[in-house]
Amino acid sequence: TNPDSKTIYFDEWIDGAHFIFLGSEMGGNGLYAYLSDEQLNWFREKLAEKRDENRPIYVFLHQGLIDTVAGTYEYQGWHGIDPVEFWKEVCADLGLTDVACVHGRAEEFAAILKDYPEVILFSGHSHWEMNSASNMKERDENLPTIFNTASVAYLWSDAQATIEGAQGYFVKVYKDKVLVLGRDFDNEQWLASAQYLVQYGSESPVEPEKPDSSVSPEPQPTTPTTEQTNTASDAASPTT
Repeated sequence: TNPDSKTIYFDEWIDGAHFIFLGSEMGGNGLYAYLSDEQLNWFREKLAEKRDENRPIYVFLHQGLIDTVAGTYEYQGWHGIDPVEFWKEVCADLGLTDVACVHGRAEEFAAILKDYPEVILFSGHSHWEMNSASNMKERDENLPTIFNTASVAYLWSDAQATIEGAQGYFVKVYKDKVLVLGRDFDNEQWLASAQYLVQYGSESPVEPEKPDSSVSPEPQPTTPTTEQTNTASDAASPTT
């Protein structure tokens, strides 16, 4: 969190790049994120601030948007935008089930994202490992690029089993592309199925660099200035 912020949500501009951090405003059972109207309106305003459609906006939310990446599918039970305990009574008064309430707020959040295809959204919460199917959602006409961020505490698999381990990303930003490189921190190895490219200014994707598995890279961020296209590809096919 930002110690200077009076709310759990805040944003930062770093070397011309915009980082927006969202968060649940109520504890509840921790499964769902409560995003108030005030927060969503603030989010809209921040997305529009100094907007350059050729420059990515980095958005972070602990809970994931339903049915987008590993760990967010409804049958997996870890998707998470509304409702917390507070909303159950409200949902009942509206004649809606908990799931309907989840979908209602999630649809509003998704509608905001649809207007900003340059966004790259990172979310975790489920601890789903990066070797899972659908670890990354490619940008399309409805949603921007979305990544599952796994966890550095413990991991969860498609087989519904706990795995010991710690995974995360190195994100390297260039003028024409963003590399999102999955890393196994415990074993100090790159995850071959989680090496991704979000490209700018070209009709054809290029292969991401092949990092030396024995050396931890130092990200060298620069501000993207060229036009983002609808391309994001894996350096290796994900396993299922």
